[in-house]
Amino acid sequence: MTGGKAQDMTVVATGVMNATFSTILVFVGVAAARGAQAPTRTEIARSAPIAAPLRALTTNPNYFTDGSGKAVYLTGSHTWNDFQDWGTDGSPQPFNFAAYVKMLVAHDHNFTLLWQTELPTFRNLPTQATNSPDFTVTPQPWLRVGPGLASDGRPKFDLTKFNQAYFDRLRDRVHQLHAAGIYAGVYFFSGEWLLRFRFSGDGYPLAGANNVNGIDDGGGTGSVTMSETNGITSVQDAFVRKVIDTLNDLPNVLWIVSQEAPPGSEWWDNHLIHLARAYEAGKPFQHPIGYGVLADNKDATILNSDADWIAPAARISPIRSCGSGNPACKVNINDSDHSYFGMWNDTPQANRNYFWINFTQGNQTLFMDPWVVFYPREKRNLCQSPVHGIGFAPDARWRASMPSTLNSWFTLPRGEPLPWTCRGWTGRWPSNGWTRPRGPKSRAPASAAGQTKPFARPSREMLYSTYTRPHQALTRSKNP
Repeated sequence: MTGGKAQDMTVVATGVMNATFSTILVFVGVAAARGAQAPTRTEIARSAPIAAPLRALTTNPNYFTDGSGKAVYLTGSHTWNDFQDWGTDGSPQPFNFAAYVKMLVAHDHNFTLLWQTELPTFRNLPTQATNSPDFTVTPQPWLRVGPGLASDGRPKFDLTKFNQAYFDRLRDRVHQLHAAGIYAGVYFFSGEWLLRFRFSGDGYPLAGANNVNGIDDGGGTGSVTMSETNGITSVQDAFVRKVIDTLNDLPNVLWIVSQEAPPGSEWWDNHLIHLARAYEAGKPFQHPIGYGVLADNKDATILNSDADWIAPAARISPIRSCGSGNPACKVNINDSDHSYFGMWNDTPQANRNYFWINFTQGNQTLFMDPWVVFYPREKRNLCQSPVHGIGFAPDARWRASMPSTLNSWFTLPRGEPLPWTCRGWTGRWPSNGWTRPRGPKSRAPASAAGQTKPFARPSREMLYSTYTRPHQALTRSKNP
């Protein structure tokens, strides 16, 4: 840390995460005074209630802080229909959000995303090997009052009339997460749905045939690939302001402007970042603004943006995520939705490697969880008793095998932040730095005062070995 105020940072890892659903690792970052002992099991507590919005930790750009001076490590899971209801055959199925929050709490998750699906009906989400069904999505942000019918056979939208039920539901769900001590990443838009899942009967509100206001995107991705303000951005901006008005007073909010949006949407994404920042500047709270990688998987775009946090395409993110934007360095929340599609086809060990190596590189992680969306292709998610594409309960094969919560911690010498400075698993912190049972060691001599000095960065192979081998696991005999 800078300014001569080095502290020992203790990173507490609590919880669960494994891409086969059998383990979900959750990390919560806290700080302790320099020279403090590693916490005992009874001293590890769940996250305190969220009292203030997150902001960048000035001593370490890899993390946010809540104003307490402690680093907050965000990790959890999210699923597509956790805000809007989805269903096939024109029949959206209610989502049991209370049960979902209960799962997040049970596994000590402290972060999730609330999705926004722009299309009232979408096609070609590859849930099946062939002939994947269309999904209908509700609610939408605007009222459908006509006159006339949209391309999905329902009344046209009036883009001057917000659907208050949409915003009431949004606030209620963010409030439930707040009460549970969970941060909510709230999408303004997706962008991906316009690129991949449009069709002639999608009912998209910003298409000319589907609203009564003369707003027309021209089809395809036209509503996100403009290069200057127009009638469409006026409608979108009013929606973003309404979302911010709805949630600004809640401290557990993070914004995210889009994810996997089409190439050519760079101006639009940056416009949304600047809009949100400027609009919140005069309000009680200012929340971090995120940016998911575009569909071209070029992380340079989001690194060079003015977002506060990013969700990249790189499976293993670098130890710093810096570019030419403001702020220059971003908090990196590596979301398997973008960086590890197909992870369900890999071994549990490969899945663990993904989470643990990102953790040791100072990055945060999210698991894209199908939860109750029936996804039989490649046996991704065989959830229980699906009706109209939505299961009654998650895939029991994986959920039943979840072990009890893991508890471990890492003490970082001389206040050096992650990455590369974890000293061991056992809670016995040797004065000479990094040790491991076998193979090459990266050690540093103790200083005269007995404090450990920063030591050499271990190799990638060393990380794989050190953080994933069962025989080198925690003293509680649990394999991360």
